Amino acid sequence: MEESFDKQSHAEITVYRDEWNEIVDDVDPLVDEFYIEDENKSGSIFGGRLTDVKRGGVQIELILGSFETDARQGEPVQDTVVFDNSPDSLVVSSALERTDTLSAGQIQNVGHEMSIMFSKTSPAKMIRDTTEMTGGEVRYNPDKTVDYKHRLGSDKLDIIGPTNQTVTEEFAATQVTQERPTHLLMLGAGEGDAQLQTTSVAPWYDDSVPRQNWIKRANKEITNERRLQRVADHAMAEYNESPQYIEIEIETFDLQISLGDTFPVIYEEEDINTRLRVMELTTNYSSEGVTHEATLSNRRFTRASNPGQNTRETAAQFQESFQGSTVPISTTGGRQPVSNDLNYEMSVDYPSDVQKEMRAKLHVRGLPYRAYSQGVSAGGGGILSETSGDNADFESVVDSQIDSVFQGTDNAWQEIGSFTTDEDTSMLFVSVRAQREGTTGSDDLGGTYIRLHDQGDDRFYPRHLGSQISPQENDTVSRTLLIPKNVNGDDIILQARYSGEDSTTNIGFESDWVAVGQHNHEIELELNEHSHDVKPGIIEFDEYPSRCDVRVNGESHEVSLGDGSNEFEETVDISDRLDEGFNEIEVTSETLGHLDVTCALDVYRQIRGE
Repeated sequence: MEESFDKQSHAEITVYRDEWNEIVDDVDPLVDEFYIEDENKSGSIFGGRLTDVKRGGVQIELILGSFETDARQGEPVQDTVVFDNSPDSLVVSSALERTDTLSAGQIQNVGHEMSIMFSKTSPAKMIRDTTEMTGGEVRYNPDKTVDYKHRLGSDKLDIIGPTNQTVTEEFAATQVTQERPTHLLMLGAGEGDAQLQTTSVAPWYDDSVPRQNWIKRANKEITNERRLQRVADHAMAEYNESPQYIEIEIETFDLQISLGDTFPVIYEEEDINTRLRVMELTTNYSSEGVTHEATLSNRRFTRASNPGQNTRETAAQFQESFQGSTVPISTTGGRQPVSNDLNYEMSVDYPSDVQKEMRAKLHVRGLPYRAYSQGVSAGGGGILSETSGDNADFESVVDSQIDSVFQGTDNAWQEIGSFTTDEDTSMLFVSVRAQREGTTGSDDLGGTYIRLHDQGDDRFYPRHLGSQISPQENDTVSRTLLIPKNVNGDDIILQARYSGEDSTTNIGFESDWVAVGQHNHEIELELNEHSHDVKPGIIEFDEYPSRCDVRVNGESHEVSLGDGSNEFEETVDISDRLDEGFNEIEVTSETLGHLDVTCALDVYRQIRGE
């Protein structure tokens, strides 16, 4: 039997080929359970599943894997599961609940709250990742219970050393090395500049230390920065606690020994007199009795003889998985003036690889209106000298349309009218009248918006979010839209959109289109020159935003921030309101002032494992 902290326990049983062939047809590796028993001990000393059969000659070897096989083959996480500041015992218990055969044994809180995400991950991998982050230890028992504890094994009194032949048959010191790093560079997944990395610093190090001693370790399975930092900190703690790295190998017949046990070790030739722990254990049962081959060390996480070598199992041995990292995202539109006619505007780019949104908030600060120049000190001015009478004639192109009834259901823009002229124009006016004829569904009547789309240059007027026109039941509301340029030959489309949730609105539209022809005035002005410079400076007025509402992609949040009397700071929850890609944020105000708005997100983003 082979046991270690970081690998699944296995057992190899040698049997005669003929004996195995007599029963092999009755063996079902999916459901059959295999146990090893010691007549001198109560209960089974090993239990698990048949994972392989090695044939050769008259004897064959049966390879048994511990019941961790059931956890490795258990149902992987299908949808993303996030543990945010959760006890590690909860993560382990949740993993075991995903198996059909295993149950919780001794499950302890090792003492760390975890933030980690799992997707397409087996229960065994969930538990292994937890032990790596917390330093906890796991054991799959023959009775199909699972222990997760601070430490396995116990403290023993039997002295191990080359002179104590009653305890050990063989004794060899394989490592006695001094390692005292000041900094540990821990590398994770990726390559080159894109490789994940973090640093752990020895707690005793400061600027008074005459030189640095950097070492490097790597675990390319790790794709999560928090997890990488915890592994680095565990390793640095071992370097700090045991600057002399000791590792020995023994073989014993009579010693009662288990994985995780500690023994006093005395080896005078190497000046060793300390307690070491069983890190790997192989137990052999034969006709000659029971022997144990054990590796003892004062380190668990940094046992590799080469500090850059990683001795942990790779991701492929445990199953490819996805992990995620908590990522804060902050976007601001800066300080902007607002009024009853001018809204605050900003865009938020929402990542496409977000697996779970933890928080999405809008921080809104109401500030006094500010002018950035104090104007002229005195003097200056001008007079109208001459107005030219040479004015070109102009023509107006007029079109009236009675549009079909608009049905808004899905927050999408719909065409409700169009216009084209082959005359040069200076501007286009569109007067729109809307009458709501009924709404079905939710009581949330939402809002109706209109805009003009100039397909000649693919621009929207007054802006791409449109202008709100929301009539009440059997009421008529009018709006005038303007395109202040030449639209000769352009197809102009009048569009409408309804933003109500779970409801449908019916609105009838009428529109008058007036395209004003080219009309030029020639005016000559004679201005007196100023005899002084503009006076620079900043003036703040006693004007503040009031009754501010937040709109996300055109949908009102129905809040009222600020009363116009002073500065304010408010936070608005916009969770589950943002879509993948660019989102348009508007903040309205009924009065003149300045706003400063920041969008703060905490999301789990998906990173594919190696």
